[in-house]
Amino acid sequence: MLRRGLFHCKNQLKIKDSNNICKISINNTIVRLFWDKNNDDNDNKSDIIIVDDKNSKSLIIPQFGDNTPLINPIITLPVIRRPVFPNFLSAIVVRDEQTINALTSHVDASLNASSIPYIGVFLRSQNNNDNNVNLTDNNTISYPELITSPSQLCSVGSFAQITNIIKQNDPNSADKSVQVLVMGHRRITLQDIQSYGPPIMSNVIHWKKTITTMDKQSNAVKAYSNEVINAVRDLIKINPLAQEHLHQYISRIELSDPYRLADFAAAMTSADPYDLQRVLAAKDPEERLSIVFELLVKE
Repeated sequence: MLRRGLFHCKNQLKIKDSNNICKISINNTIVRLFWDKNNDDNDNKSDIIIVDDKNSKSLIIPQFGDNTPLINPIITLPVIRRPVFPNFLSAIVVRDEQTINALTSHVDASLNASSIPYIGVFLRSQNNNDNNVNLTDNNTISYPELITSPSQLCSVGSFAQITNIIKQNDPNSADKSVQVLVMGHRRITLQDIQSYGPPIMSNVIHWKKTITTMDKQSNAVKAYSNEVINAVRDLIKINPLAQEHLHQYISRIELSDPYRLADFAAAMTSADPYDLQRVLAAKDPEERLSIVFELLVKE
């Protein structure tokens, strides 16, 4: 299984596994590591060690997907373009200065502590009738990351890791927005808002890991899975962007897992954000696959 980690070191990084040892000299930079483990996915042991010039060692346990910690409360980031799905990268534009500063500080603090910066990402609901919502000339929300009521967020979101924050290249530009790149890990349900900030802090309920195989599913789930796979194949034939998407995430496709299959197929589409939100919120595999199949047919 492909694992990933984010580490911050000041001197030398040493990667050791059963096959080889390699050293990377770095100077106070962020290093992103990808490696394979052939042992059981439930094994929490790691072969990755960080070694500094003083020969001190600290064990780094890779955390990805359902192996990530159950954190509460968390910084919460509302989005308007489309929801974030587990196991997929997404880019989010953030404009509010205080939220940007908080996210940047969160990343810096996590790196200094050799930990990972996690946040909760929730799609804005269609309830934008609040008098405090600022709209632009084309009737879009100018600062999506600011809310005044829990009703302005969809109830199901994603627990995600910040992988990068990209600032504008031109310091003289009036646009001070940043692009936040996040990797989704698991579904979460909004429990309550602790503080509206900015940044927003909320308590969430982390969804439990669902372990399933296709042979244990109902005939309806198996039938929907086959239809979704066929629809994905048809989409790839006519849509070059879908081909690129497939090549990018080919290692994450698990056809034997109806939950992961539905998420992958949904992420391939250019569907309406609230149709994608229906997929994100669906707990039943048959319901999730049926919604995805409808979206693929529309594509």
